[in-house]
Amino acid sequence: MNPICRHTSRLAGAGALALLLTTPAVAWADPREPAEGMAFVRLVGDLRADFVDVWRQPLEEENVELATGSGFVIAPSGLILTNQHVVDDAPVLHRIGRHEAEIRVENQRIEVALGREGALGIYEAWVVASDPELDLAVLQVTASELPYLPFGDSDAAE
Repeated sequence: MNPICRHTSRLAGAGALALLLTTPAVAWADPREPAEGMAFVRLVGDLRADFVDVWRQPLEEENVELATGSGFVIAPSGLILTNQHVVDDAPVLHRIGRHEAEIRVENQRIEVALGREGALGIYEAWVVASDPELDLAVLQVTASELPYLPFGDSDAAE
């Protein structure tokens, strides 16, 4: 297992996420074309389904696409905002046919394609902060000078 692909730290609560999202962008480059700041997130890992209401051999799959989602680059240093449920690895109950199963996943890697149709490349990412209540996660890729979408100022909106 590649340790860079695992969650390096799971900061709980809105406070840690707010700190990351409100860091001033004064020293960062000017944003470019908005579509260049888009990100497509793909989670790859192992899956196991254990049946809970009937004895049945567990279903196991390795190295499969577990989830996909979208996001956007929020800093040229490689911070990406996405939904927490895309990168979540908590077990869930799910119906397979007529039977209830506990689905467990083990995330192996998070791939992020940046820009329109991945034109800016595909990078490995890791989770630096997440908040299940807000359904937000911040990922990090090793890149610099990326085009990004700056946050607006809600106080300035009319």
